[in-house]
Amino acid sequence: MRLPVGRRLYAGFLTILALMTAVCWIGLGKMAEINEKGDQINAKWLPKVDLVHQLKYLTEHALALEMKYILAERYGPSGCCHPVDYA
Repeated sequence: MRLPVGRRLYAGFLTILALMTAVCWIGLGKMAEINEKGDQINAKWLPKVDLVHQLKYLTEHALALEMKYILAERYGPSGCCHPVDYA
């Protein structure tokens, strides 16, 4: 049974429309999953990452203060390059 050209075109366009609708439906579902994962990352993981960055900053700051203390103890408060002999 041969269909006329008009009906074949109509069937082809309906098939393409159905496929596009299915792709959009699946895409929207996946986008919702991605959005949920993004919300989970914002709520759960980012605060922990911020705490790690704060801890890193405080550790570096403490090490810098310790280095200043050691250098001041060794070279004196002037920061001169010659060691101070307190003996």
